[in-house]
Amino acid sequence: MKHVFGVFPEKKYISNMPLPISSRFSFEDWNTQEGGYFDLIAPFFEQLSIQKCGIGLKSINLLLVISGNELEACIGITNQMLISFSTYEKVWEYYQGSEKAPNQPEKQIYLTLHRLRLMAIIKWLRRYLIEARDSGYCFIFGNGVCYRMLCEIKLPAGTIVYS
Repeated sequence: MKHVFGVFPEKKYISNMPLPISSRFSFEDWNTQEGGYFDLIAPFFEQLSIQKCGIGLKSINLLLVISGNELEACIGITNQMLISFSTYEKVWEYYQGSEKAPNQPEKQIYLTLHRLRLMAIIKWLRRYLIEARDSGYCFIFGNGVCYRMLCEIKLPAGTIVYS
């Protein structure tokens, strides 16, 4: 699944406008390193997601809008993340899960993750949160159909969209 986060100017127009390209960042969690980094970052924001949307951050079709005082709390979370992850090794193996194909033995999936990359992603996230707070904007996280909308991905001609 693809996830995107970024800064959006006005809360009332979220449903029909994409995030500006210059202020968004996206993850793909299909057994890639990006998915491993997302797995490490997501639990820090899980409670906020459940509180605001009623579903977890890794659920499908989530649109989480953070504004006002919540931005300050999220900046505090990113500071906590930077401290927490600064103790990690420079490079480590991260167990993401396992997969099993028919008539094949179960295969465990390990990803090689780098602390510098993880810290850079967290600093990027923190920068967007600070930008949203300082300019009075919203910070948005979305995935599933919300990812398509936030990244302005057009559907192929003839595709029927149900609401």
